[in-house]
Amino acid sequence: MIVYTSTYFDPNGRLFTPIQKALPKILETFDTITISVSNLAYQGTVDLLKAHGVHVTVREERPRKEGELPPVGFYRRTAVSHALECGATHMLLCDLDRMAHWVNYYPEELEKAVAKLAKKDFWVIGRTERAFLSHPPSMVQTEGIINEVFAKVSGKSWDVVAATRGMSAKAAKYIVETSDDNTFGNDASWPLLILRNGRLSIDYLATEGMEFETADAFPDEVAKAGSVPAWIGEQDANPELWMYRLKAAQVEVQSILSVLTDNN
Repeated sequence: MIVYTSTYFDPNGRLFTPIQKALPKILETFDTITISVSNLAYQGTVDLLKAHGVHVTVREERPRKEGELPPVGFYRRTAVSHALECGATHMLLCDLDRMAHWVNYYPEELEKAVAKLAKKDFWVIGRTERAFLSHPPSMVQTEGIINEVFAKVSGKSWDVVAATRGMSAKAAKYIVETSDDNTFGNDASWPLLILRNGRLSIDYLATEGMEFETADAFPDEVAKAGSVPAWIGEQDANPELWMYRLKAAQVEVQSILSVLTDNN
């Protein structure tokens, strides 16, 4: 059984339209879908998911302060646990906004990726160079640091920051039982744990579908700016956004250090 699992936040419902468009194809692609939904999430999307038979579990979450990093690693680990509870033999963990974009723009690539899941215990699914460079400079430059540090310690020149993972039930159980990383840093710490385990197979897949997807949720703002690049330029002119991305990069590198320390 191949399960798609994810988390969902989006309190303003900006993702409703792309999710609504993508949902029928997602349902065709996977045997089961399970989503860990924030109690702050837009109810219209929650109702949409439930109406289509998605397994929805609600997590309690408080409003975050400006620039505060959420415990994403904990949420993702919970999503993996839910997939196991659904009887997954293999699963794909992918943020719901990324999945909607992948399905809506690169459906054949998604199908090929899903077909590969059973061939390895753990897949790091990242971005082609073009897809990586489609992101704002604040992400390209800071996420480039994370990927470089990961390459230095692992010997793998992978893009680990797209946060999409394929897992066998065996690998998923190992992550749930072994990882205590509650941060964004699970992007790097999970593959490092698998690599250091040595008994679980792991591979990498670069995709076009992991290109920048956030603009999908802001069609009016993009139209007003004149284009996606123009809108990105407006967003990246805010130094607070760079501060947030730098903070996230520091957290990711700290997670790498934590795995190295725990295993020495």
